Amino acid sequence: MAEVLLSPFLDVVMEKAADRLLLKFGVMWGIQKKREKLERMLLAIQSILGDAEERQVRDPAVKKWLAALKDAAYEADDILDEFNLEVMRRKMEIQVDMKKKMPRCTLGCLYLVIRSARVTGCS
Repeated sequence: MAEVLLSPFLDVVMEKAADRLLLKFGVMWGIQKKREKLERMLLAIQSILGDAEERQVRDPAVKKWLAALKDAAYEADDILDEFNLEVMRRKMEIQVDMKKKMPRCTLGCLYLVIRSARVTGCS
């Protein structure tokens, strides 16, 4: 069985957990405490991961623990990806709603505004 290397992958998961949009929407959706707990757990795991990755060669129990941790890390990554997709979807909805609410101004409308400004001496 090949060695399990998790350090680089956990770095990616950690970056996703600390993403700016995730922070913003996490507060709005009331999941900030869970996100912070995930981040603390990842930091704790990262602090012992280097040693565990070295010990797995000699200790089958450590290797088994790392395999289980790898599964959990992939699951956390999938959840963060789903959350980020939902954030992007909602952000797009907000942008579409904003565009719908903004008045439409064609070139003709713009021409009338400029002409009106010139006539009234506002230019």
